[in-house]
Amino acid sequence: MVMGWIEKFRSKVLWKYSAATVGLTFVFNVAQWLIGWSIFGDDLAGHASLASDIGIIAATSVALASLFVLLFLWIGNRLMAPLEEVVESVKAACQGEVGRKVHVDTPDEFGVLARSYNQMLDLIVYLIRQTQESSRRLAQSSSEILSATEEQASGSAEQAASISQTTATMEELAATYRQIADNANQVVSLAEASLGSAESGQQAVMNTLQSMEEIKARAQSSANKILALGERSQQIGQVLSIINAIADQTKILALNAAIEAARAGEAGKGFSVVAVEIRKLAESVVDSTAEISGIMTEIQTSANDLVIATEQELKQVQGGVDLAHVTGDSLDQILEMVEQTTIAAKEISAATQQQKSATDQVVKAMREVASVAQQTAAGSKQVAASAEQLSVIATESSQVGSAFRIVD
Repeated sequence: MVMGWIEKFRSKVLWKYSAATVGLTFVFNVAQWLIGWSIFGDDLAGHASLASDIGIIAATSVALASLFVLLFLWIGNRLMAPLEEVVESVKAACQGEVGRKVHVDTPDEFGVLARSYNQMLDLIVYLIRQTQESSRRLAQSSSEILSATEEQASGSAEQAASISQTTATMEELAATYRQIADNANQVVSLAEASLGSAESGQQAVMNTLQSMEEIKARAQSSANKILALGERSQQIGQVLSIINAIADQTKILALNAAIEAARAGEAGKGFSVVAVEIRKLAESVVDSTAEISGIMTEIQTSANDLVIATEQELKQVQGGVDLAHVTGDSLDQILEMVEQTTIAAKEISAATQQQKSATDQVVKAMREVASVAQQTAAGSKQVAASAEQLSVIATESSQVGSAFRIVD
């Protein structure tokens, strides 16, 4: 009977007098709890005083129910307040505002939760600040690398242009040597053909002397340019050493960043990938500078060989000049010394042929050096492109770190 009334009138006080037993039933719904009791008519008949106290019992029941409601509301607020503060801090962190701590000093589980949450915030703030500082240092290093590689690319282009110009000069020198050889052959032919062409031979010797003076001047100019090329190669080697040192420092920074990202766990996974890529780029820069350094060493070796060959050519040219002077002085006695003059002319022809062969070899070597210089310039451009890509990655990393605002 009572359960039937409970199902029909849940949350109300029920009064029911049974026809047979004249019973009295009370039911209350308090915070999802059902509280009730029944008093039957037989008991009421035996206890008349109990019937007079029904009103008091009902009032007491209502007071108890209200007390239960207030108690449950107080407990709910007590439990939910710390959780709501934690939720607000988490929402602020999701919007980029990291560091808002929770102030709960209770010794229960909610206090433990609040303190653990604050410790976690301290760790996150530390990691974000470390990330921002690493991004700043990375951006600064990449900017320095980019500036150095741009200077290197410019120097490589200037070097390639200088080598091309030197090659053109050596080709002109080779053409001059071929002309000298032809002139020497003509001198021999004229000396063997006729003694009456002494005056023409004298003029030819004077022309030869003038040409050899010009050759000497050009050879000296070529030697000076080759020496300048060697000095520029040494300067480029110093720049490569600086770039290599910067790349080594970048690798160390990338390794430190990867270690810090690994300590951060899942939160630092993305930055760990960036740090690995940065380290790869730094290793690529080291490899490129090593390759460029090897090429510059070859250029310096070739330049030294060219200097030695040019000095030898200068000596040979000086010898030809001296010989031409001797020939000019001997033209007065050309009739008595035709045979000696013919031999001397043949020696001049042989010497000029050797000079022509040596000059052809020098021109070939200079062309190879020019090709190497062009490859060096292309490698410098690739290094500059890699440095620019590293700068872009550093900028993106800095933007990721700046998306968080630390709240003290």
